[in-house]
Amino acid sequence: MTCFYLNTRSTKNKTVDLQAVVYSLHYDVILITESWLNSTIPDCFMLPSGYVVYRNDRTGTRGGGVLIAVKMDLASHRHVELETYPESCVVEVNPHPGKSVLLSVVYRPPVYTNASMEDMDMLSSFIDSIQSHQIKNKIIVGDFNLPRINWTLNEYTNDSRVLEREFCDVANACYLHQMVNFPTRFNKDGTGNILDLVLLWDPTLVNLREVCDNIDSDHTAITFSIPILCKRVKQPKRTVYNFKRADCIPAEQASLFNKYFHSVFRSKDSFDIAGVSDNSNDTNSLCSIFFSSTYIFDVLRALDPGKACGPDGIPGKLLRECAFELSHSLTVIFNASLQQGKVPSAWKLANVTPVFKKGDNTCVENYRPISLLSLVSKVLERCIHKKVLPFLEPIISDGQHGFMPNRSCVTQLVDFTHNLGSIYDRGCDTDVVYLDFSKAFDSVNHSKLIEKLRYAGIGGSLLAWFNNYLEGRLQRVVINGAHSDLLPVTSGVPQGSILGPLLFVIFINDMSSCVSPDTRIALFADDAKLYRTISSIDDQVALQNDLNALNNWSKTWDIDFNAKKCVVLQVKTRKHHHVDPVDYKLVCKCFFCTCPEMLRYGGLRHASVALRTALWYFLKLMPPTSSSSRNQTRSVRVYQSV
Repeated sequence: MTCFYLNTRSTKNKTVDLQAVVYSLHYDVILITESWLNSTIPDCFMLPSGYVVYRNDRTGTRGGGVLIAVKMDLASHRHVELETYPESCVVEVNPHPGKSVLLSVVYRPPVYTNASMEDMDMLSSFIDSIQSHQIKNKIIVGDFNLPRINWTLNEYTNDSRVLEREFCDVANACYLHQMVNFPTRFNKDGTGNILDLVLLWDPTLVNLREVCDNIDSDHTAITFSIPILCKRVKQPKRTVYNFKRADCIPAEQASLFNKYFHSVFRSKDSFDIAGVSDNSNDTNSLCSIFFSSTYIFDVLRALDPGKACGPDGIPGKLLRECAFELSHSLTVIFNASLQQGKVPSAWKLANVTPVFKKGDNTCVENYRPISLLSLVSKVLERCIHKKVLPFLEPIISDGQHGFMPNRSCVTQLVDFTHNLGSIYDRGCDTDVVYLDFSKAFDSVNHSKLIEKLRYAGIGGSLLAWFNNYLEGRLQRVVINGAHSDLLPVTSGVPQGSILGPLLFVIFINDMSSCVSPDTRIALFADDAKLYRTISSIDDQVALQNDLNALNNWSKTWDIDFNAKKCVVLQVKTRKHHHVDPVDYKLVCKCFFCTCPEMLRYGGLRHASVALRTALWYFLKLMPPTSSSSRNQTRSVRVYQSV
């Protein structure tokens, strides 16, 4: 069993050198004095993996501290009851059954006052307790700061002080052998002293090895071996998080994810809320909201108690069960927030959970950030959503089926299938362009979103509240309890919030106004289908013009299409076509310019095949035992379509 000892005089600024020595030479036990650590510094800061660290940090003042680190494949446990000296650490290591070794590390500060004799009494008592322990193999190492002892003869020198004489008497009385015979610290004049000692009762237990000088310290490192064959403990299989072929610990994973999620945000634009025209006198505007305590109570009682709590740690079950007691206070806070147009900063912090989408699960680009927000803030968002949605719903495009009441992917599919069937009945072809936004929810420009809310009729203190809700947000990624540093959220709507989806729908609501009357657009949140009846080349030109108009719209509002993921599907009704297929183009952003990119051809489908496919998806999505009039109406429309 190999051991490494050093007085580091601050481990924090020597971690790189220390890790290089420890991990390259594979020491079984590491003993450190003057570690200078405190409770804010985790064990993994010094030794990230492979060791169990036992520490006794100095409290109250800077400096001092000792530690022992033992390899995880060696059985070990600490004997706190033996640590009677203030800066000491005692660990039992079991390298082999029946051959335990009691290792102790000690740091005695260089004090030579009247109190130093009391210190020496405590040190003598500590040595006595170690000697009387039942384990046969016992070793004490450390920096004792007693230079005036001749360890070759085991006696104090002529110029020695009372402390050296007292300690020398204790060592002789306990039959201790000191193994270090070379200076471990040198003075400015070149002379050296033996301050760091290796004390044991059986001199054959330790083989002192070469001195290690690879670490920048004012003390010399000591290495020694204990001639006991180690029986390693088989370690359980560990989980490897392989991102970009790198073995990451959770904190590194969280940092990697957060840096990527932050990189997709757009830079913050300046937007002066005071510069927005006040439309509070407009009869078609919504400028303020007020809540009653009864209203807040109903929202609290409707909370799902199983929802994950946010950074504040307040669980949903507490809010629900204490709804009556909390409703009055929360009503006062919520109304004050809306009247002042300000959101508490604690409610703007998000714990982000990466959710895998598809593709290579070792690539951070294939994960979606979902924000866990304070549940109290989500209660406020729910209250605002219930008030604002009825006001905004009449102006939201009929083609939008995402995040809207009584609409879903099923209703969008029904409408699309019905229109496709109607075109088929007329004997015409259809060109469908499937559009894909690039990081849609994360790239929403906050300034322009506020502008769109103003045009939608939101004004006064409510508009100021929305502006404050979006600015100053912070996020961090949390993985397995480890979290990254906080980074600012300069664009986008929070994924995982209540208001985020509604705000995104408003942001892209005018998308349908960019296309010509004979071109239809079907939306489900950020998924869009653009389709048109193709009777002549003019229809193809018109569809391309609509794509150009949407491209200009995306530039105006700083939300890009991902041309590489956009697909064209051509649905035909007969084998011999009067109109030949064309290549549709969409301008995409390159690093230094914008260039038109040909959209990927998704294939040619006969209309009957396309309709049967759509019907199959519809029947798969429809609830099997639904008999509501609304679902019956949808079924009738699909039946009429096919």
